[in-house]
Amino acid sequence: MQNRGVVYTAWGKCIEEAERSASTAKKFGLKTCLVSNHYAGSAFDHFIRTDASLTHHTEKIHAWGLSPFKTTLYLDTDTQIVGDPAYGFEMAERYGMAIAIAPACHLKLHWGYHIDQYWKTPIPDDLVEYNTGVLFHSAAHPVFGDVLKKTALLIQQSFEKTHEEFVRCPLNDQSGLTVYLWERGLNPSVLSQNWNFRPGIYQEKKVSVPGGFGPIKIWHSSMPIPEGFDVNQKGFWDLPTLRA
Repeated sequence: MQNRGVVYTAWGKCIEEAERSASTAKKFGLKTCLVSNHYAGSAFDHFIRTDASLTHHTEKIHAWGLSPFKTTLYLDTDTQIVGDPAYGFEMAERYGMAIAIAPACHLKLHWGYHIDQYWKTPIPDDLVEYNTGVLFHSAAHPVFGDVLKKTALLIQQSFEKTHEEFVRCPLNDQSGLTVYLWERGLNPSVLSQNWNFRPGIYQEKKVSVPGGFGPIKIWHSSMPIPEGFDVNQKGFWDLPTLRA
């Protein structure tokens, strides 16, 4: 088993997007892996075939636990690694997991207050939600090592019990992992927005894209980085107007 690498779950046209993201990972010497139903290309160092039905982003849980790496960066396909990700791997190896807070950071406002029905314990109204599109995880960690496998199993069992569709169910990869960690008192290393910068979300909702501070590490959007914008910032910055 290799030490560090990046894993994608993709199908259809998203595979091309994952290939582009994988090319940015290779700039930092990282091995890459694709989990999918079928792949005939050569952009990844590893390909793991799954028989799972891949139709919705929540189904990336099928890749959790399949990684060929000791420490894995699970990435959504619409990402670019633009800064050295070593710190993220180091935090996962020290604490078991490193993850950023979601732009829609209020879990119950995001998925609905009825999400309580999926859990034995009532969820706090102000529970902060993590984003699973950029997720560092150590399979060797004594506490967090099996967290992703157990979370994926819990989510899958819930769907089998309720017969709800992935696209409609508020219990998904993101909310599921957030509540699983909270319920068990597990605290991952929390990364800043620089590690999961999502400008497209704000444009989609027609609100101003926030600025930031310091270098961007992972650009998480299908929108291109604005021409002339330096991702290796040294202080506070505003983002130029984005065009789709």
